[in-house]
Amino acid sequence: MQPIEKATGYDGKGDFSIDYQGLLTRRKGAQKAPCVYAALQLLHPRLFEGCPEGAFSMNLLYDRAIAATPPRIKGLLHDSAWLHIGDMASRDLAEDYIRSRD
Repeated sequence: MQPIEKATGYDGKGDFSIDYQGLLTRRKGAQKAPCVYAALQLLHPRLFEGCPEGAFSMNLLYDRAIAATPPRIKGLLHDSAWLHIGDMASRDLAEDYIRSRD
């Protein structure tokens, strides 16, 4: 999980809150969440049992794991730079960030 205040180029509402044990809570509706999913995951094959055939949203698995008792998903906070490149403006921000580190 990347804190949104440290996510260069990201201007969304965030995805999850994370507690001191790493347990995740999904953002609801229009509210904001302090962290964005930063695209690294380790998943047990058991989580895929009963999934639909073909393409589907991974949110199905995340929601299933969050709702389990006990919850079967945790996150870790990333504490370094993270560059979100979703459009040309954020690409420019990422390039500026990289140049500033040279």
